[in-house]
Amino acid sequence: MLASELQKSKYRDYLDSLPFNIISLSANRVFPRLVESLKSVLTDRMFEIQKAEIDSCFEYYSSIVSSNLYSLYTMDMSQVALKSVIERADLVHIKEVWEVQHMSTNSTSTNYVVLLKDHLHICIWLLLFSEGIVCQHFFQIMLKSNNAIFSVSLIKSYWYQRNTGLDNVDALFSHSGVSNETMM
Repeated sequence: MLASELQKSKYRDYLDSLPFNIISLSANRVFPRLVESLKSVLTDRMFEIQKAEIDSCFEYYSSIVSSNLYSLYTMDMSQVALKSVIERADLVHIKEVWEVQHMSTNSTSTNYVVLLKDHLHICIWLLLFSEGIVCQHFFQIMLKSNNAIFSVSLIKSYWYQRNTGLDNVDALFSHSGVSNETMM
């Protein structure tokens, strides 16, 4: 119980530190069914946090990385992380690699999102692994790539409302709306 409260406190601090207003309607306009689905499954606080991640995706731009550039060695920390992800994922499982940067003029930070053939993804920011929610970098890719598929089941189940049935979390979403495919 205490660990759960600590996580909630950590997320409140994180949300308070975000440089944007979570009341934005951008996510509602671009991903209306996805937002509806999240609202019906996630706790109120986690819905606010996940929606804030979606809203902030509009502050980024992205470009696909050519497959012949995957193996470049560099000292840039994000590219070293990308190289590590690619080595562990194996090239045969990778569908696309995207470079994502913030639009601010003084930002030099680059993140990479690897889209896998099984509809999963890995962002080197690792918010999905560390906190159990999907980051803004992935949603930026959803705006551009038909291969970026979102499922509520990507989000850790401990953020779900009590008594949430699995049928509420198995829908897949792409930038064009709901997909009829099933995960894996």
